[in-house]
Amino acid sequence: MRVMTFLVGLAIWLMTAVTPVTAQTVQNNGGLEFGKIAAGAGGASVTISPTGTRTAIGAILISGGTTQAATFTVTGTPLAGYEVTFGTPTPLAGPNSSGMELSGFTTSLPLVNDVYQGTLDGDGTASFQVGATIAVGATQTPGPYVNGSIPVTVNYSP
Repeated sequence: MRVMTFLVGLAIWLMTAVTPVTAQTVQNNGGLEFGKIAAGAGGASVTISPTGTRTAIGAILISGGTTQAATFTVTGTPLAGYEVTFGTPTPLAGPNSSGMELSGFTTSLPLVNDVYQGTLDGDGTASFQVGATIAVGATQTPGPYVNGSIPVTVNYSP
């Protein structure tokens, strides 16, 4: 009789230990925009923070235009933790085959042990913003720079 009770107890434990997990998705809702800038002697860098604030270091002219951080929405299992990592970005393409490198990614999520982490809400959704930096060369060709990409990976937290 004890053996049978043990087996029934084990079967119940195995059934309740497996919890289905909803696949996570990540969607880009808005791109990163640096606004209008003009290179000065010596080059510079321009940063957009996760709040959309633009700052510049070096010889550069900031001349308005739209600025914003990129916005992403994550969906998955309600109340699950997730981690965000970035892959190698594609440079912004510009006139005459010139480009500008994206680097220094930051998010509106807390950085815990070198990993950006968040938690999905009770409906299984969350959003976060991403900022980055571009390097502007002293001889950067004037014109629009577009179509850079930021590979963003979202995984459930262990």
